[in-house]
Amino acid sequence: QAFYLFKASADEDDYAPAQYKVGLMYFLGEGVEVDLSKAKYYMLKAYKSKSEPTTSKAKSFYNENKLFKHKTWSGED
Repeated sequence: QAFYLFKASADEDDYAPAQYKVGLMYFLGEGVEVDLSKAKYYMLKAYKSKSEPTTSKAKSFYNENKLFKHKTWSGED
């Protein structure tokens, strides 16, 4: 249930903190199956929002996790 509320806010409201949370939930498999492609998509949306502190959190997540193997943050897909 929580996943769908966050996802609605991420998609319909373009709300950066919800985009970050949805990306994290896809990465961890919280309330949804693990999907690294979708995790990356939502983390990039959160980063590109330029909404602090969400942008910094998404950048740190991107750089610190194996989700995006052998890449450093560029903000580009």
